[in-house]
Amino acid sequence: MAAHETTPDPFDATALASQAGVTDELARIAETRRQRAAEFEHRRAVRDAWSASRPPCGPILAAARREAGLTQVQVAELLGVSQSTVAAVERQNSVRLSTLGAYLYAIGAEEPHVVVTVGEAEFDIPL
Repeated sequence: MAAHETTPDPFDATALASQAGVTDELARIAETRRQRAAEFEHRRAVRDAWSASRPPCGPILAAARREAGLTQVQVAELLGVSQSTVAAVERQNSVRLSTLGAYLYAIGAEEPHVVVTVGEAEFDIPL
């Protein structure tokens, strides 16, 4: 050890306080991570329960398209996408509201909307 270096005093109050601060910060970080992991697992459980409780919307969209007398190719042309994109939408369990709105307009739906029921209240969301 060089002459100008000193060994830290293990009983130095400033050093101990600094170490305690680091330990407190590490404990706070660990607790925050535990809380975030629990929140993530809760959100995943809610999402999984929601997904399992509803029918896939793709086949419903395909049935609506057929009812409108349109092929996937025709819908694709109206939307400016490929037929394979329309086929993929019709296989999906869920779609974005923007995709749903565009698809429904393309097949000729008049004033498409989604109705959401929360408790006794209904909310009408135009697409």
